[in-house]
Amino acid sequence: MLLFEHWVTNWVPSTWKIETSATGELDAAMFAASAGTFYLTDSSDPSHAQHIVQYAGIGLTISKGGIPFFLSGSYSTTDMPGGGVGNIGMKPGKGSLSLSDFAGSGCIISGAFLPPAMAVNPSAPMMGWSGSILFFGAPPLLTDAIGLAFGRQKMLPGVGATWLPCIFRTIVGEPERTWTPSAPAPRS
Repeated sequence: MLLFEHWVTNWVPSTWKIETSATGELDAAMFAASAGTFYLTDSSDPSHAQHIVQYAGIGLTISKGGIPFFLSGSYSTTDMPGGGVGNIGMKPGKGSLSLSDFAGSGCIISGAFLPPAMAVNPSAPMMGWSGSILFFGAPPLLTDAIGLAFGRQKMLPGVGATWLPCIFRTIVGEPERTWTPSAPAPRS
C-alpha cells in the first residue's frame, strides 16, 4: 500500500490529457450508478486523434440535499466548462501510455457541490462544481494511470462524494479529428 501511496503522490506526467467529458449519475440512499465518456488526446500522436473512453459502474455515495427518499442525481455534457487538470499521470517506471492502458477495471472518486444560495433564483441554471480522480486499473495494485478532471454539472442543491468501481472501454479516435472548446466533441 505504501508503494501505491508513493506513486499517487509522485506520478510521472504522460503525453495524454483529458479534454472534456459527458457524465451522468443517479443516487438512491447510499448507492450510486454512473456512466459517461471521457475524451482523451495524446500529444505524441501524429494523427491528432481524439480517443473515447467510456465507463459504467455502481458504487457508494454520501450526499446532502436532493429530493425526498434520498434520491439525487447530476449530469454534464461536453459543452459545459471543464476538462483535465494537467496531463494524465502514469506509474513510475512506465515509459509511456497507450490507449489500451485506459481499458478494463478502474475506479472514480468524485465530489460535487451546489450551494443552496446559488439555486435560489429559479431562472438561473442549477450548475454545480465537480471534481474527479480517475484510476485506470483497479487500485491499488493494478493502477497504471491516474487522471484529474474538473467541471460544471447540472445538479440539485447540495454536496456529495462518490466512490465508483467501474469498467472502462476505449474507442480509437479518427485521425485528424480533434475537439476544440468552441465546437461539440466528435461522436462516434
